[in-house]
Amino acid sequence: MARRMTGLWGFGSAAALSLTAMFATTAVQAAPILIATLDKNECAGAGGFSNCYATQTGTNDDGDKRSNSIIKVNSDGTGDKSTNYPSITGSELDVQLLTGNVLQITYTQTSPDPDAHYVAIFQAGTTKLFYDSSAIREWTVDLDAYFPSNPGYSHVTLFNSAYTPPPDPGVPTPEPMSLALFGLGLAGLGLARRRKG
Repeated sequence: MARRMTGLWGFGSAAALSLTAMFATTAVQAAPILIATLDKNECAGAGGFSNCYATQTGTNDDGDKRSNSIIKVNSDGTGDKSTNYPSITGSELDVQLLTGNVLQITYTQTSPDPDAHYVAIFQAGTTKLFYDSSAIREWTVDLDAYFPSNPGYSHVTLFNSAYTPPPDPGVPTPEPMSLALFGLGLAGLGLARRRKG
């Protein structure tokens, strides 16, 4: 009996470790990463604030329109909000400049407000565009790392839509049924090992 339990435990622990690793990697939220530096205001195009879009290479007012602006807060406390999201009142984004030129950004999202995946920080004629595949709720950033000669900030803008890169045509994507069959195969191996012991 002890042998069978050991064999089953060996299979179970490997499966448990795999599942733990899989969920651990999806649960960890990293800070937004810098994806573009623009020598312009991120929303200077025609059509106004509601027609400003973030992409993996910058911002635009035409072309890729999947990730449009949500809300903007200026350093003087004024701001703007997109007409695309009637639920946004203007109070959802709180931006505080802390001691040591550290910026704290807090997005208080309630249903049906959109997720924020891009953050644009504009200062001294330059926009730093950051991206996070996880929904951004709170983030503290050291502005000295990105604007060393110009302390402070002009404004902060949030954009929606997680970027999903198109699938690589050379790499097959496993379908749910294939993954289910793979799981059944692993379970079968565990049962076979259990009966053998």
